[in-house]
Amino acid sequence: MKVANRAEALSWAAAPAGPLPAPPLDTRAQVLPIGDLQWADAERLFVRLLDTVQPLQFVKLFGVRGQAQAGIDAYARLPMDLTPDGNGGRDYIALQSRRVRSLTPAKIRKAVDDLLKGEWADRTVAFYFATSFDLRDKKFDTTIREQTERLAGLRIAFVPWGLQEVSTLLKDQPLLVDDFFGRAWVGRFCGQETAQALTETLTRALSPEPYGLDPAVAVTQRPVGQRVAVPRRVGLVPALAASFQPRDGLHDDVRPGEAVVLTGLGGVGKTQLAADFVRAYGPASAVIVWVTASSRDQVLTTYAEAAREVLGPQDSVELAAERFLARLATTQDGWIVVLDDLQTTADLRGLWPRGPAGRVAVTTRRRDAALTGSQRRIVDVDVFSAEQAVDYLRSALQQRHALADDIDGVVDDLQRLPLALAQAAAFMLDRQLRCSQYRHRFADRRRSLIELLPEPDALPDEHRHTVATTWSLSMDVADRLPPAGVARPLMELLSVLDSDSILAGLVTGHAARNWLSYAVHSDAGTTGALTSIDIDTLQDGLLTLHRLSLLRHDGDIVRVHALVQRVTREELDVDRHSSVVWAAADLLLEYWLNGGHGSELALTMRANVDALRRHDHGELIGSVVHPVLTLAGVRQGERGDPLGAAEYFDDLLASAMQHLPPHPPTILEIRGLAARWRAAAGDPLSAIAIHEELVDDFERHKGPDDPGTIVARANLAICRANAGALARGVQEMKQILVDCERVFGPRNIHTLDARGHIAGMYGKVGEYEKARVMFAQLAADLLEFFGPDHRDTLTAQGSHARWIMECGKPRAAIPLLRRVLSARLQKFGPDDPDTLATRSNLAQALRAAGEVREAAEELNAVRADHVRIMGSDHPQTLTARNNYLLGVSLEMDADEAANAWMDLIDESERILGQYAPETLNSMHNFGEWLAYAGYPDDAVGWLQNTLTGRTIALGAEHPHTKATHEFLDQLRGAIGGRPA
Repeated sequence: MKVANRAEALSWAAAPAGPLPAPPLDTRAQVLPIGDLQWADAERLFVRLLDTVQPLQFVKLFGVRGQAQAGIDAYARLPMDLTPDGNGGRDYIALQSRRVRSLTPAKIRKAVDDLLKGEWADRTVAFYFATSFDLRDKKFDTTIREQTERLAGLRIAFVPWGLQEVSTLLKDQPLLVDDFFGRAWVGRFCGQETAQALTETLTRALSPEPYGLDPAVAVTQRPVGQRVAVPRRVGLVPALAASFQPRDGLHDDVRPGEAVVLTGLGGVGKTQLAADFVRAYGPASAVIVWVTASSRDQVLTTYAEAAREVLGPQDSVELAAERFLARLATTQDGWIVVLDDLQTTADLRGLWPRGPAGRVAVTTRRRDAALTGSQRRIVDVDVFSAEQAVDYLRSALQQRHALADDIDGVVDDLQRLPLALAQAAAFMLDRQLRCSQYRHRFADRRRSLIELLPEPDALPDEHRHTVATTWSLSMDVADRLPPAGVARPLMELLSVLDSDSILAGLVTGHAARNWLSYAVHSDAGTTGALTSIDIDTLQDGLLTLHRLSLLRHDGDIVRVHALVQRVTREELDVDRHSSVVWAAADLLLEYWLNGGHGSELALTMRANVDALRRHDHGELIGSVVHPVLTLAGVRQGERGDPLGAAEYFDDLLASAMQHLPPHPPTILEIRGLAARWRAAAGDPLSAIAIHEELVDDFERHKGPDDPGTIVARANLAICRANAGALARGVQEMKQILVDCERVFGPRNIHTLDARGHIAGMYGKVGEYEKARVMFAQLAADLLEFFGPDHRDTLTAQGSHARWIMECGKPRAAIPLLRRVLSARLQKFGPDDPDTLATRSNLAQALRAAGEVREAAEELNAVRADHVRIMGSDHPQTLTARNNYLLGVSLEMDADEAANAWMDLIDESERILGQYAPETLNSMHNFGEWLAYAGYPDDAVGWLQNTLTGRTIALGAEHPHTKATHEFLDQLRGAIGGRPA
């Protein structure tokens, strides 16, 4: 809360807003339960206490909630010092308050850091760190001493106020103890005599004129019976909820002549904030009018009633309303008008209250541009903060402590929505349900949300509707707004996706437009040709839902509260639910396939797939498994988590087995994918065993010439080759190629894939020329079959260039790689993984051709782009770092290069495993660098470890194992050792 001066600050801090702590059980408490206060009340207490320790010129709270606080919560101005030395320009005391359950020395250091980084360090003479935590623990001694000395050097006194220090100061402040903890605490903490004296003093104060009462706190401490000017009231102002949570900053500092428009999702507490608005500004107002603004007629009727109250009898409703608005525009007496639950902005055309002495508050779910204007402040009201939500629910359940066994869990389930928390608390109290029991019911998909809310006649805090009804009514309004009929099916699509990470592009693609065209056509019950919905209509539909606060559309991200999603889903019948889930899967698949391989996109899309699976009732795993489920696992493996991908496919397999017989192609395909990623995760033997079983199952159930059987055989051959059995892999792949040509013909994709695999295997066994020739022919055939810019054509051309380079002709490879790179950039863009791989190959060719500087610059750029696009933990990023160090480490400072190599190896072990091929490659390359850099003994050790690892992981006959063995023998021979 932003406060202008000492009087207003102390008025705000005069009394707590939340419930008082329970009185102590012992006869004389030594400390006060400051930690049981709500965070705002603890801040109020510290501000009041600050004013008692020394005279202050004024006190001011600093900033509003959500703003950067510059390390402080309040500051106070000392009386002006006219002595020659004075305070050297330091005339302020700064306060930082922390009502916490736990505290660490690091947080105290950070509090001082924040002060010194902020704008108040040069003006502060004393810094008070006030906390509800006990600072007597020895672990704080060193930190407090260090920070005291640190600030003393800057001429700032450091005053730590812990639980014990604050309690000691409050021993002599019974009025503060009474305000914030209750009269029972005064007797138990300050003593019964002090409590009796306080009671007598306050009793004497019950007089018509409370002389001697500080005017700063007179408003909040005015005794009952005092004569005050009572505002004229029209309309019923709702009482604040029993567990009301103040949200400072939402309607603070509304000056006369201004209006605040509180907008947000139904249920975030806008009406309660408007009631708090009246509480805050009502004492200074002569007229308070509360309007239920759900229709223009209601606004006019209430204005007419206000005119009769203020001006006397009136002739007609319209004329009375006009006269009332005219009076507001000219009077110098303060007034308040609250327009609650505005449904349509047009209802206020010509009816906005204006005047230099008045304040206006409007609550609405609308976000229309018509709500903006001169002297109007739009405030987007969100759900509670986590701390506010916990405090709210704890307060609501305080009379039944046994029920509060998992408050944090309920807060998370209900996503901190005030209305839902209030109604859930009422439900638990009515049924004597513990939080954990409520959560169990909430997680049960067989229960609808309406079953977890009170009956309409048992709603708490004067609620008119359940949370479910609130949003259903809003959806009805949204669906009637233009483009008519689009809002509801659009929300249905969004209801099965992740509530916090829906990309706006998901619902503007072809898949979304196709389904929405069908849904709108079907819902309208029209006949004839289907009218296609275009992108503009879809975007307008999103904005309609945003205008009604049913979602937040911020840039590229759409966010929907999880309970709004649940209400939407529960209104779907079985057929509509199936249609929605499958359509959502289609639009995820379309967007992901076209969106690239970036790590951020992968995480976002995976969150949506996981949400979709939670809401799937069997629609995505029927006669087939929807391809988006397969894609999610593949992309998880591609982004550097092969073990996670294997476990994902194991889980998908378990789900599929519940719906499908044991041996359809879908089940066998998932088993193959699980095996593929288990091999990539460093378990090739298990993968080979699974592939062998798959081949047997395919041959038994589908026959030897079925495409699935041949693909399973190819995967087995690849797995064996990657595990070190290259010769056997080549032979098996040759036979697969013969069978592919016989069964499918020479131009079939399976045939072409088999040719590519054989060529790659030849390269791995060291037959570079044979690999070059085979890739040259494959590239020519793919060019003829698919055209010049097809991904497979470019892949074959890039592989051809690579093996040209490996044959010792890097300059011949460079122009071909440049052509492939140009085509990839034009067709797939700069962030495509294959584009990055081509850039890396080109840089290595440039280095081999002697273009060292250009190669180094490109390798560094490729490395940086991998980090940007795929993240630092992606396997391809690790490979890019390896290639960069290969190109530049010999020219680097020796210590810098060695550290870079070891960092890479450590991270590769952490991410991929000790025996992953990429880890072993980097170890071998580091060993070679050590040898060339003049550290032969260290090189021998690294290479011996590499040899051991490659022998375990790949086998003694693998070309990589042999290469390490040969280099190690040469090195030992060069330094006079004996070959192993």
